[in-house]
Amino acid sequence: ELGVVARPNEAALPRHRLAAHAPETSRLVYGTWRLLNDPTPPTPRELLARLQRCADLGITTIDTAEIYGKYRVEEAIGAALALDPGLRNRVEIVTKAGIYVPNAFHPDRNVSYYDASGARLIKSLEKSLRFLGVDHVDLFLVHRPDWLTSPDSTAEGLNRLLKDGKIRAAGVSNYDVHQFAALDAR
Repeated sequence: ELGVVARPNEAALPRHRLAAHAPETSRLVYGTWRLLNDPTPPTPRELLARLQRCADLGITTIDTAEIYGKYRVEEAIGAALALDPGLRNRVEIVTKAGIYVPNAFHPDRNVSYYDASGARLIKSLEKSLRFLGVDHVDLFLVHRPDWLTSPDSTAEGLNRLLKDGKIRAAGVSNYDVHQFAALDAR
């Protein structure tokens, strides 16, 4: 339970825009990295109540990633959003891709690796859209730099997703200024 009291629709948290072309987000973000780590993970209805409460308080940005919860958090969020389709219009969804580890969905993976190739990012985002039950995300981030993929390939995938309307904005996470500049130049 959040320890903040506010009446629905009276939240006045500041809003923020990362760039002129980026969607507006709430200054506070509901992070989902360890969402399913509780001994008893939330049911879709319990998660929906959390997301609704956050939105009522002005925390309208949900941060997730393909890898979170052993690749299961996006599915949990999608199940919650399916219970209240109108909630999607009140929140911004940020998700990330590019980290791949051995897991139940991919028993063939023997090692962890990064893959920020355009083709892999497109495939990952399309899976995220299916799991989340949405037609687009507001911000899609490359989770980690991939030293084996050219910035051209990464940019090609992100630009394709932008052009196709599957993401409203693209960005990076965990990049240094030089890695960002190399990608941004594309």
